[in-house]
Amino acid sequence: MEVEQYMVELGCKARAASREVAASATSARNAALLAARDALDSARAELAAANTTDLERGAANGLDAPLMDRLELTQRVSIRCSKVLPRSPTYQTLWAVLAI
Repeated sequence: MEVEQYMVELGCKARAASREVAASATSARNAALLAARDALDSARAELAAANTTDLERGAANGLDAPLMDRLELTQRVSIRCSKVLPRSPTYQTLWAVLAI
């Protein structure tokens, strides 16, 4: 599948999912966030290893420093992401888990 086709399909799926999420109950959204948090937390080591591989490949392919910086999963990335989310315990807990 071509990248452009993949991105169009992914965008369509995201748009459809966003409508479903918007129509769902707050309790369902919170449950989904907590499930995502738990899944990310249990995959922390795997995510860190995959990120290290991505960084190594990026460096080997001459990826510019600003792009390498964006690629790296760090506490700073988690804090940046948390600034765009509402200040609720659910979101803060989710982003705390993402801090690898």
